[in-house]
Amino acid sequence: MLYLEDYLEMIEHLPQELRDRFTEMRELDLQVQNTMDSLEKRVRFFFMNAKKMKQADKDMEYEAIRKNYYKTLEDADEKVQLANQMYDLVSRYLRRLDQESHKFKLELEADHIGITELLEKRSYDMDAPVINSSQKENRYSFPNQRVSHGEPPIKKRRDSSASIEPKRKLNTTGSVERVLPDLRMALSGHAGMIGPTPPVLRLP
Repeated sequence: MLYLEDYLEMIEHLPQELRDRFTEMRELDLQVQNTMDSLEKRVRFFFMNAKKMKQADKDMEYEAIRKNYYKTLEDADEKVQLANQMYDLVSRYLRRLDQESHKFKLELEADHIGITELLEKRSYDMDAPVINSSQKENRYSFPNQRVSHGEPPIKKRRDSSASIEPKRKLNTTGSVERVLPDLRMALSGHAGMIGPTPPVLRLP
């Protein structure tokens, strides 16, 4: 059951790699933008002075501008290729995560049938947003209530479930580490029917 540790070790270098790729893309983007600004000024100057220039000079300037435009287009294509490479890289890691999660689920189910459904339900319940009693009361209150003379003010309607204790909220980062010990305690009374309890995953 070392899938989590192995996966975290495998993606340890991913943040730095993505950071380097993003930096390279940013540099290419600035280079393309600066070149386009320079070419725009050069083209404007070329058309303003084309009538005064000799035909050979005009052809030479036109060819130089055209080559610079193609070079800028190549830099833009390189930036797009970097973005596609980053997308493919992250997609591979996500597919690997799905595979490792599936293997871990099968291993848990082999020891304790139905345990993954219980873990997923408990994690979902603990991560669900908590609605406190004041928010429930505001649901039934009206902002501009008018009280007529001689009539008592209308009392706010209280939800019958407002007195229910709010569910305990759990941080997603430590959900796996906290859920497994609770499950082990729940299964301790049935140790004779169920095999050994799964070890606790320790997040680094």
